[in-house]
Formats: sequence, structure tokens, C-alpha cells
Amino acid sequence: MYRKDEEIARRIGIAIGERRAWSQVVADVAARVKPHDIGSLCSDCRWEPYGLCREGVAHIHLSPQLRELPPA
Repeated sequence: MYRKDEEIARRIGIAIGERRAWSQVVADVAARVKPHDIGSLCSDCRWEPYGLCREGVAHIHLSPQLRELPPA
């Protein structure tokens, strides 16, 4: 997981340990990652086939606001 975090951080221009406002992270993702990029960025992740990250990146392109979680 840490290797993947480092790869994604590099992709969006964030150094490991760097602190940024969530709004800046969202803007960086929107500018540098497209939903279809997830297939190659995360090809070895067991969660990738579920499409959650691809869907999340697509959502960021539509709105910088986090979606509400469904009730538990």
C-alpha cells in the first residue's frame, strides 16, 4: 500500500509527508488524474476491479465536495 501511495503522490505532485489542504489535493487530482488512469495506476491492487477509485476520480472531476456516506 505504501508503494502505491508514493506512486499516486508523485503523480499528483505531493511529497510524502507534505501537508496540503484537501481542496488543493482535489484540485491536483482533477488536473493530473483521469478516471481511466486508475486502471494502469492501480492494476495490481485487489480493489481496482470494484471501480471505487475510478468512480471517486470521476466524482472529483464533477465536484470538489466529498459525497455523503450511506448510513451504517
